[in-house]
Amino acid sequence: MARSTVKQILPDARSAEERGRSTDQGRDFVFFCRVLTSDDHIVSGESELQDATSDEWLSGYEQEAGDTYGQLREAAGRKGVKTLTLGRLASVYMPCSIAGGSAKRSLRQYALITEARVIGESRAQGNELREALTEFAVQMSEHAYTVGKCNKA
Repeated sequence: MARSTVKQILPDARSAEERGRSTDQGRDFVFFCRVLTSDDHIVSGESELQDATSDEWLSGYEQEAGDTYGQLREAAGRKGVKTLTLGRLASVYMPCSIAGGSAKRSLRQYALITEARVIGESRAQGNELREALTEFAVQMSEHAYTVGKCNKA
């Protein structure tokens, strides 16, 4: 992830540590990332391979009334990639196919679903925070796409 994106999100601190880890590639793939400042402010996220269509992904963010809240967008220059921002949370839907799937499984659509959030204080607020957090989530998704050895869906 770009350090400049994290600097837009988190307040100044004496130091910060970053950490990322992932599970094996394949159907159970998960990638985690966290940046923690010396003042305990955090931006963190996880990318998980799921068998979900974009409609199923979006339905997970619907209120009881059935209306989706937040800002839903197609990611610029990234076919099929969708982003949703909800205040201090950003989610990304990125189509992904995996090698070695059975014919039955290939009937389902796989995607990397990423969620990123801020815990504690943030430097940015409002739209500036939503944009920076969304960019962090997209960058994280792209990294997980490579680490998880996704193929174009």
